[in-house]
Amino acid sequence: MLFDKIRYNKGTLFETEWLSLKQIIPSYYPLFSCIADRCQHSCCIGWEIGIDDVAAARYRAVEGPFGERLRASMTEAEDGWQFLPDEHERCPFLNGQGLCDLILTLGEEALCDICDAHPRFRYDYADRTEWGLGLCCEAAAALILSQEEPVTFSDDGTLPPDPDEAAMLRLRANAIAVAQDRSISVAEREERLLRSVGGRTPTAPEELAEWYLPLERLDPAWETELNRLQTVTPAPSTVSDAASEQLLVYFLYRQIPPSLEDGCFKERMAFAVLSLRLIRALAAVSNNTLFELARMYSAEIEYSDENIACLLTKLARYAAA
Repeated sequence: MLFDKIRYNKGTLFETEWLSLKQIIPSYYPLFSCIADRCQHSCCIGWEIGIDDVAAARYRAVEGPFGERLRASMTEAEDGWQFLPDEHERCPFLNGQGLCDLILTLGEEALCDICDAHPRFRYDYADRTEWGLGLCCEAAAALILSQEEPVTFSDDGTLPPDPDEAAMLRLRANAIAVAQDRSISVAEREERLLRSVGGRTPTAPEELAEWYLPLERLDPAWETELNRLQTVTPAPSTVSDAASEQLLVYFLYRQIPPSLEDGCFKERMAFAVLSLRLIRALAAVSNNTLFELARMYSAEIEYSDENIACLLTKLARYAAA
């Protein structure tokens, strides 16, 4: 049942090895479904679409006119095969109705890994694989931020044999417990998380804007939103405690695991709080919905290694000042 929900690396040896591991998902994960032609921000527009080797070999073997179209739409770059976007940065198989011609012709099982998995993300550990949904997808953002009850995870409470992984997961679980402590205010939860790692973040809208405006940007609309923090008088907050909690838990769940690679556990804990504060500040000055602001934030920040690294460095310096 879980594999039906996840579908990843179909038909490879890895699939057998992967299925032997524990699979950890948030409670809302099985509720997700792509909204296809109803999507206002298609993941088939404006993104580089890499093709895994298995799919590339399959596409090169397709016969007939559609096979010719496939091969004409592919290019081999230094880091592997890619689809060539059109002049409007659309995937060549995204048709005028907002549907995928590749799925319509060959079936969903023919999708390359990146298209099959998006907006899902995963982390592999010694004895488990964790899955989540990225806020960069408008359907995922609406699903996650509409949850009224605390999110739970399909975890039996055991820890992996690797001591570093076990330590990180234990600390993250404690942080998520603080983020979900509804006996105290969201503001107190934020401060407890920051105090636990000796962290600080800016809180004033103008200072938040100064942190984010110099970063790499994909969409000019994001700059417009950030500029509002410096020019528009904020309205009373419209972000509910439940939505704030879901944002905080999402960022803790997704952004803490990479600390195993970069050693920035403290900074990534503070990043979760910073992200919530920035999105909440934007919601007080923007005409966009919270769902859309969270989607924009994720696309602009979470999917840019450079932006994440810059913010982690800023947080380390800010805490030390």
